[in-house]
Amino acid sequence: MSITNEELIGLNLDIEELYKIIDNCWDAIAIVDKSSKIVYVNNSFLMILGYPKEKILGTPFELFLLNKFQAPFEDTLKKVDSNTLQLFTKVVCKVKDGHEKSLHIGFTKVLEGELIVLHIKETHEMFVRSNENIKSEERVVDMRKDSTKKKDSGLFSWLDDANKALDSMLGGGKKQGGTKPAGGNKYVSKNSFALPEEIEHMPKDDIRESIKDDIDTFHSLGYATMSQEELVAAKEWHTWQVSIMLEMFKMNEKVLVADKAEIFPKFIREKSPHAQAQIIKGMVENYKHRASIRAKKEVLLKDAKWSAYEVGNLLYFLTE
Repeated sequence: MSITNEELIGLNLDIEELYKIIDNCWDAIAIVDKSSKIVYVNNSFLMILGYPKEKILGTPFELFLLNKFQAPFEDTLKKVDSNTLQLFTKVVCKVKDGHEKSLHIGFTKVLEGELIVLHIKETHEMFVRSNENIKSEERVVDMRKDSTKKKDSGLFSWLDDANKALDSMLGGGKKQGGTKPAGGNKYVSKNSFALPEEIEHMPKDDIRESIKDDIDTFHSLGYATMSQEELVAAKEWHTWQVSIMLEMFKMNEKVLVADKAEIFPKFIREKSPHAQAQIIKGMVENYKHRASIRAKKEVLLKDAKWSAYEVGNLLYFLTE
């Protein structure tokens, strides 16, 4: 099964507009049937895998995954049962050039469950857990949106438009606030700590994109619905990620993110600027004592000891 221009024309839809939304999404999109066979991919997905479209269409999605991630992917696919809820899982795939890439995948049902849309974001995580512990880390995230929300309102708003367009193609607002930290780096001198040389020489645009990926990861793991105790216990972030966040902090710049209430828990959003900065100050002190800035990237990627609570406060500080 594949989707053709003729079928779209039969639905009296604006093909150019649909392809503009779907084919050129920042994130990758694939559509699979119940057996995981791929029936559609956009340009971003092709860029991740490196294979031509004709080699991908008709192939079961899990065949592109490392063996230990195939069963968790299949299990998540079977659990998709609602258009208003989205399941997430993390996998590692092997691309055409032989490299491995880490992906976050969101699952959304369309066409009364006959097809499932996969919203795919490439991340820079390393999966180092054993086979028996590698489970699909799913969080059911309520993706229902305010019907009055404006298009393109923020980092994740494309998801609504893409889902609506896909559902039509296949047959079928207001920014949230919180207290914005003020004062920036006055609590911590940017010259008071050093970071790995490779990160300090990274282009600013690469730093910003990495922060956006981390915010997307924070969102997809469903941290917004967890308690403070759960976030403190979730020591899932590695030193390479935190180093890039701290570099952004040293740059004294922000990234624009709408709908923060869907990403960050209330107890983070409502912290005073002083309390927020004190947490970051504590992170900096910990970083200076326990992070090896001379270690290689592959070592720092495996050094997972930062809590989602620490990272959430720092990421929130870096947003506007």
